[in-house]
Amino acid sequence: MEIISINSTTLTIIVIANIFVFGTLIMLVLRQRNHIQQLEDDLKPRYGFLGKPLFTSLAVALMLGSFGLTYLIKQNSPDVSVTEEKRVEITIDYEVVADLGVKKDVKFKVIPKVDGKEWADDQTALFDAYWSFSGPEVFSEFESKLNEKDPGGFRRVLAEGDYRIRIDIVYLGKTWSKEFNLNF
Repeated sequence: MEIISINSTTLTIIVIANIFVFGTLIMLVLRQRNHIQQLEDDLKPRYGFLGKPLFTSLAVALMLGSFGLTYLIKQNSPDVSVTEEKRVEITIDYEVVADLGVKKDVKFKVIPKVDGKEWADDQTALFDAYWSFSGPEVFSEFESKLNEKDPGGFRRVLAEGDYRIRIDIVYLGKTWSKEFNLNF
């Protein structure tokens, strides 16, 4: 067996060389790691606004926008009222009161039905009726503020023949019409 002897100068140089090599390797590994980290950061997509995440900026903008819209809606809100649409049917009641030969004395009356109820089943409901007759004689009649207590009606002496009658009923500001033919 051979014994190797190393003097202290040689040992010092070997230790310094090892420290230098390991130090260089450590520096090289750290530098490569920083370089890899920098490349990874460059590959990441950049989102955000003024250095803050985009989600936070978006959430703040959404909250501010909703407060602004709420304020505008409160300031400019129109009055909205919902009403049920009424269905009005028009029934004509007529009666030949007297036969005068070539002329007839006829009594006319209108009966409006609102949602199937005569005179809207309300004694305070008011109706206006506009009658228009065309045939051997042409004329019109207007009846105002008709209701269940005062159903109106009128009499007229008419020449015999075919008549086209149109009646317009006004109720709650809306107009309903009905046309029919009669022969006297």
